[in-house]
Formats: sequence, C-alpha cells, structure tokens
Amino acid sequence: MARQLFPLVNKYNYGVNSKVTATAPNLQSVAYTSARKDEIILIFDQDVRWDDEVALRFHLDDDSAELNSIEGAGKIITLKLANPSTSKNLSYIRGGKWRQEDAIIWGSNGIAALTFCEVPIRSPKE
Repeated sequence: MARQLFPLVNKYNYGVNSKVTATAPNLQSVAYTSARKDEIILIFDQDVRWDDEVALRFHLDDDSAELNSIEGAGKIITLKLANPSTSKNLSYIRGGKWRQEDAIIWGSNGIAALTFCEVPIRSPKE
C-alpha cells in the first residue's frame, strides 16, 4: 500500500515531479465494439498491463454472459464474449476477499487500477 501511495505523497507534499503519472489507471470509457455486442473495449488514461487471470475479476450484469478472452495493448483492454450480451453495466473486482496479485490491472507506473462498479457500457459509435 505504501509503495502505491508514495508517488502521490511525494508529488503533493514535497512537490516532486515524477517522470510518469503518479495516479492509478483511470477508466475513461467502456463500450461495445459493434452492434453484435460480443466484444467490449475499455480505455484507460495510461498504458496498462495484466495477466489473463484478471478476466475473473470482470462482472457483467447479464449473468449469462461468458467472457472468452481478454486482450489489448497500451491503454486498451478488449473483453471478448462467448456470445452477444444484453449487459448494460460492467464492474471490476466486486466485494469479497481475494489475494491473487496476478488478477489485477496495473498501470505503466506500477500502480494498480482502482475498482469500478456498474459502469454503463455505451453502444458502439456513441
């Protein structure tokens, strides 16, 4: 926890300017990529990285929706669904206990992304 807060404390308390952003990756948008609604794109404010296990941390409000795979690069994560979905909202890391560090989205600065709950999924081309 201290390692993740240190850049912010350094910046705001001591005026130290970091070469990289001092904040956690911030989700900018969530949208279906096509009218088929079988793929969702997440865009962050900085480059992110993750392991495949992070797929277990995403939750759609359509309980029948099944996540097949996760891919992407840079600021983009793409969730590929097994079938078209009627989901209207996406959450990342809902309540409960978990410890698996592999199942986290990390920013390019080494700070973990914050959780989000029931973020509306935009229609394609909105």
